[in-house]
Amino acid sequence: MINVAFVVGNVGNAESRATANGTPVLNFSLAVEEYRKDAENYVTWISCALFGTRAESLAPYITKGRKLAVQGRLHEARWNTPEGEKRSKLTITVDEVAFFAGETANKERQEARQAVAATVASAYPQAQVSEAYAQDDIPF
Repeated sequence: MINVAFVVGNVGNAESRATANGTPVLNFSLAVEEYRKDAENYVTWISCALFGTRAESLAPYITKGRKLAVQGRLHEARWNTPEGEKRSKLTITVDEVAFFAGETANKERQEARQAVAATVASAYPQAQVSEAYAQDDIPF
């Protein structure tokens, strides 16, 4: 049997914790938007879990609104409520994570460009920064 899930979406809530035996876990949700021609776009929330040292090291970067691609295995947890109702939850146990440059990264890059341009302008008042280079529109 093949059990592989690949999802691209925006991070919702993210929470770091540890299992009973001390293994770090990062639980987070991904909002996956389905674009429909004749109706409103539909959002599906996918639960994800990342374990071990990668959970610790990636936790500061997996933040609300960040666009990610995750690959992993589907896992279904089943339990009964105190009232006797059967419940289940489908989660992706994450094996791979890829980050996308989104609005946050673009904003940070623009702020960095402006800071560099301001530093150059104050250090070399006679120099002029070309707008083409400042906007990063180099054609190669």
